[in-house]
Amino acid sequence: MAGCLLLAGGLAGQGAQAPVGRRFARGAWAVATIVAGADLLQPFHLRATRDAVLVFDFGDSRLKAFDVHGEPLWQFGQRGHGPWEIAALADVQVTSTGEVLLADRGNSRITVLGPHGERRRMVSLGAPMHRVLPAARGGFLAAIGHGLWWERFDSTGRRLGALPVPAALAGLNGLSAEPISLALPDARGAVAFRWSDLVLILDAAGGVAASIRGPERLEFPETRSFKAHADKEGDITVTRVASDAVWASFAVAAVGPELWVVFAGAKKEDVRRLVDIYDPASGQYKGSLHLPARPLGIAGLAPNTVALLYDDPEPRIDVLRWIPERP
Repeated sequence: MAGCLLLAGGLAGQGAQAPVGRRFARGAWAVATIVAGADLLQPFHLRATRDAVLVFDFGDSRLKAFDVHGEPLWQFGQRGHGPWEIAALADVQVTSTGEVLLADRGNSRITVLGPHGERRRMVSLGAPMHRVLPAARGGFLAAIGHGLWWERFDSTGRRLGALPVPAALAGLNGLSAEPISLALPDARGAVAFRWSDLVLILDAAGGVAASIRGPERLEFPETRSFKAHADKEGDITVTRVASDAVWASFAVAAVGPELWVVFAGAKKEDVRRLVDIYDPASGQYKGSLHLPARPLGIAGLAPNTVALLYDDPEPRIDVLRWIPERP
């Protein structure tokens, strides 16, 4: 396990000035690579349980679990449409009890695993979903199709109806308000957005418990639709966000008692290297950090400690610990 120390003190004063309102902490990153090489092919979804780092590998359609030193613990899955197979994974979440939810859009179902990869149950939702969150009594919240907000399902997959659309999303559609969601360790949920700095904290029933605005304000973009012709489908309607839309949130993680949001933002040199930190209980913005490189994913391991997934120059998982500068 290789390690190094990357100094990051004084970032707010180096190069271009930080966006108005963003306060950078001073300190350093301690970095160690724990997984690399043949163990990872095309990894993307990164999550953490109490004792493992999880990553879904599209190269072989397997969910892979490693300990914090990079030792393999277990694997699950293979590509297909049969029982316990995965056709097109859209999301991975870890519940407050340690269960792992795999949202399989290709099979229109959620596969539930135990904390150590045990096969628990398969729940058909009858429709493809692109995001999932755990709900009370073993149920689920799922973002179905191009819908704007979450729909509720019980533990058997029976649809219970749509949740009320939050006021902040009124008049938007599922493209402009594309969610980036995370199940929090206390059974709540966090929803950031690809095209806005807004972060919503959901209670266990899916209601909005807090609404947070970040230090770099980005409003939801407009969308436009136009007619097009596809060889197989014929005449279709295509909807896109405005060409000047700015990528906002990229990934979220629960890091100790804090919520860390990997943010893209308007400045090209900062894209996916910014982390904005919030207190999910109060909604207070606590400060920002610069990451050493641009990750594909982030997962919280302990206070000030995260796993980061990279794909350049090759797929790898690093563990980073933030060491604040002493006063």
